[in-house]
Amino acid sequence: MANSSILYACTHGGLAIFNKPGTLPEWLPPRMVLEGQEVTSVWGEPGPPIRVLTATNGMVMLSENGGRTWDGVSIPAGNIDSPVMTIYYEPVTNALFTARYNGHLATSADGGTSWELLPSLPAEGCPLSFEPAARAVHDNRFYLLLGESERNVAYVGNPYTGHWRELASDTLETHEPCALAVASDSGNLYTLTPAGVLTISVEGEAVMARMLEGSPTDGQSIAVIPGSDPAQPALVVGTPEGMETSADGGITWQTAQLPGNGGVSALERDPERRDRLYAGTDTGHIYESGNRGQTWQAINPTPTHPVQYLYVIRI
Repeated sequence: MANSSILYACTHGGLAIFNKPGTLPEWLPPRMVLEGQEVTSVWGEPGPPIRVLTATNGMVMLSENGGRTWDGVSIPAGNIDSPVMTIYYEPVTNALFTARYNGHLATSADGGTSWELLPSLPAEGCPLSFEPAARAVHDNRFYLLLGESERNVAYVGNPYTGHWRELASDTLETHEPCALAVASDSGNLYTLTPAGVLTISVEGEAVMARMLEGSPTDGQSIAVIPGSDPAQPALVVGTPEGMETSADGGITWQTAQLPGNGGVSALERDPERRDRLYAGTDTGHIYESGNRGQTWQAINPTPTHPVQYLYVIRI
């Protein structure tokens, strides 16, 4: 069984790598790699060897030794090259995806060794969220949130065929989404908007969106943790002021007491322990919760650069 954790924190000043051996009660001080570069996304494979992919300054970088040395990776670009903004991993089929700003999408089935160009996304723009519609079903349906020139647009579709459909509803038109999250057990979809959190159900062509009353406004990161009742997962929302949590699917909300100040800009769940969660802040602090976001402990007493993305592996 895996007994050590590695946490990767993407920042504007490099990639911070935190390690917690199973024999130690605390995290070791971070190791900073790709210093001075903007790292927007990361994926890691436990190995051995520990393989790490990053989207760095618009390029994909690969390390075969846990981040000690790095090489560039050639990603299919189609007719027009464009910066690679994000890397996504789908654990059921073990597929990796990279998305460029111009909408070109590529995938790898062998841990990033070889890549295949897929049909382009439905429009140009920055991919803000890319989530499997249901992790237990091999139907290749994904939810996509794309930051386009005029607005953010949510889609559902198949990246392998290139068939995408906009999730159109009056509520989504009124409240522009800024991040998506999917409950891995029920497939329920949640999205952050400036006015609060929407819960969205998609039945065939019908899209129904409902605002969760009392939910936090101006959310900038979200995590959904399945519960015993699929209709009532734990919701954790990072805000510019800190964090709000709901243990009952958004019926009631509480302000989380964090070890320090700063807005929570990134959230990530542990890949094995369903109740464990990690949070990164715009002040460079990283926190850990073992009880679904109810209480938090600091991982790094000394802050790093502002955190924009987190990824965790167990070895």
